[in-house]
Amino acid sequence: MSAFYLNELLLTLTTRHDPHPELYDQYAGTLSQLCQGASADAPLRQFEARLLDFIGYGLNLTAEADTGRPVRADARYHFRPGVHGVVLAEQADGDSAIAGHVLQGLVSDTALTSDADLRQARALMRSAIDHCLDGRELRTRTVARSLFSYPRKERSA
Repeated sequence: MSAFYLNELLLTLTTRHDPHPELYDQYAGTLSQLCQGASADAPLRQFEARLLDFIGYGLNLTAEADTGRPVRADARYHFRPGVHGVVLAEQADGDSAIAGHVLQGLVSDTALTSDADLRQARALMRSAIDHCLDGRELRTRTVARSLFSYPRKERSA
């Protein structure tokens, strides 16, 4: 399912016959990581971030969009799709905010390993990709939702 998702991202967000050799190297590397059987979350988030860079929608995750101050690992941020950046979160907004070390991990290709970090990275990348899709729905997301909601029958012994 993850490979189908990668393919759909490429087909939807790139222009046909527009060469992106570095992007396809990243794609091949991501597919290789997925074939190794480890969790798909970290490689997918890294690929999404690189894809956005390659197509000109790269996110500035190194500095605050409104002040230009460097992102701090110990702070929390909100992503603002319209400005392609992050802004410092208020103390009360902590639950929906993204940790600064997660932003730094996406930029530096540092592996995000905790479930909380991966959830935050997924929410950020989903918001950024949705902004690029301009309201279009990815079919792989629809299929994944239907698979997870499909009632499973118990096997008889």
